Amino acid sequence: MKIEEVVTPVGSGLTSYPVDNGVVVTHSNNIDPSVDELKPKLIKYDNRGHLIETSDFGQLRVTVNGNQHI
Repeated sequence: MKIEEVVTPVGSGLTSYPVDNGVVVTHSNNIDPSVDELKPKLIKYDNRGHLIETSDFGQLRVTVNGNQHI
């Protein structure tokens, strides 16, 4: 699909400009690296590929023949 225009909300830091085959979107905000320890997250997407929920990993509990394993 050829995209001819992208609406970028004021204050979002997103800018766009047209090129021959579509649109280029750039991000103008500065992003500082995190100093916190990186931790994996569970990510849930909707059917269009949009991120809709994140949560921390927890312990996986599996029951095999009545014995619970974590």
